Amino acid sequence: MQSDDSQTDWTMDVQSWDEIRQMYEDAGVPLSAEQEAQYQQANERLRARIEPEFRADPIAFILRFLVMAILPKMILDMVGKELLGDAILEHFITMTQILTPEQQEVWQRSFNRDR
Repeated sequence: MQSDDSQTDWTMDVQSWDEIRQMYEDAGVPLSAEQEAQYQQANERLRARIEPEFRADPIAFILRFLVMAILPKMILDMVGKELLGDAILEHFITMTQILTPEQQEVWQRSFNRDR
């Protein structure tokens, strides 16, 4: 039986945004109102770019993320663009640019501690 991808909801509701905000706060990186607005705009741009690809082949799309999670960083640096595509790489870059250098440092420490 095939899944019905047409029902996928790509909107970021209040609950999911609250969870993202809490993730940053838990890491010691509270976001300003301007950063929150930039984050939400970046998510909307990403959604607009990747939704057609996901709808066309959701299994392949998800598999690329799984591969990314298991590849060593050195290999990912070499082939990441092919695996992730420009839209997702641009999104990651935008996310890091939204944070101040001090916030980036705190976020990295928190992220590395969790791994």
